[in-house]
Amino acid sequence: MGPERFQNTIIMTKFQRILRGGPVVCAVDRYYQIMVPVRCETLMRVTVNGKDYYDHVNGVRRTSCPVQVFTVPMRELNEAGEYMLRYQRVISRQAYSCLKGREVSRRYSFRGIKDAGPVNVYVISDCHGIRNESIAACTFFDGAPDLLILNGDVSSSCATEEESLLPLDIAWAVTGGTVPCVVTRGNHDLRGTYSEKLNDYIPTYNGKTYYQVCLGPLWLLVLDCGEDKDDGHREYGGTAAYHAMRLDETDFLHAIADDPSAGFLDPAVKHRIIVSHIPFSYRDRGTEKGERPFDIEDEIYTDWAAVLKDRIHPDLSIAGHHHRCEVWPVGSEKNARSAGCPVLIAGKPVHGGDRNCIGAAVTLSDGQAHVRFTDKRRTILEETSISYK
Repeated sequence: MGPERFQNTIIMTKFQRILRGGPVVCAVDRYYQIMVPVRCETLMRVTVNGKDYYDHVNGVRRTSCPVQVFTVPMRELNEAGEYMLRYQRVISRQAYSCLKGREVSRRYSFRGIKDAGPVNVYVISDCHGIRNESIAACTFFDGAPDLLILNGDVSSSCATEEESLLPLDIAWAVTGGTVPCVVTRGNHDLRGTYSEKLNDYIPTYNGKTYYQVCLGPLWLLVLDCGEDKDDGHREYGGTAAYHAMRLDETDFLHAIADDPSAGFLDPAVKHRIIVSHIPFSYRDRGTEKGERPFDIEDEIYTDWAAVLKDRIHPDLSIAGHHHRCEVWPVGSEKNARSAGCPVLIAGKPVHGGDRNCIGAAVTLSDGQAHVRFTDKRRTILEETSISYK
């Protein structure tokens, strides 16, 4: 091994000790949030086109957070096609000094969504801790897709930090920080000690887990239903206030529909997509022993569906939660509270001896979504096309 290669090996070893995997580029509104999980106190910055971006609170750079987050305008990173991560271990942050190690840097290429041509999207939810098989499924497109959507319940709870970090771990393994991701919250992510700290581990916009995403020809609206039972259910032990969140979210949805600058009105947008872990179009009449029906918030969800159908006109809704891979057409029983578009359910975990996780490889082209349900072996289990124009 030559001296140069040996030096690179040392740098990579230090890189791995400081970082937990690597950066994940999450799309939120008209920005990318470059999220970098770390193992220790770290001083970090991201450089795009010669400009430095910092994770700071009113000018104070954060060093003790579990995930460093750098907000970069989409246009800047798309045009640059790359970004530089610069970081150094903080040994001791003191009142009048900061003792730290030497700075290490690493460059990453990046490709945004093209304005023309088909877009390859991989969607998966409800992995419930099945890590390696989920990663394998997400590589259906011979590497990273153009967009990766991790749609909630990637872990079975947020009882530990490792579970809270699993979505970023999977996203890094699939994308290597080179393409955009959309990472949402599922109902199982709301269980456990780290659920109240989850905003430190997932992308948010102004602290909210619901927002629009403007990705060239794609416009996505991320909605968050919270839990699937009433706030007073005994499982939550008085810790739930999702009804209040849904009321705020309703105001947000109406504001988006009223906003003349909202992304869905951009003439360049060819695909309007709703992303929600729980498919609120379904009036779930099923009951489980000792539980109330999962059919909650009928008034709120009916209002959501009406606003979407009458004022936003989505082409497709993407959901999970039901541990299935299927399409619910407009007018079907499970799409009764419809937003006026088909619902793609994409996330089926398989536990046991031959563990697996099934997701959806979706190719978006003019007026159509071609869907293939695939597993860890990249086997196409079923395929269908959804036309919406």
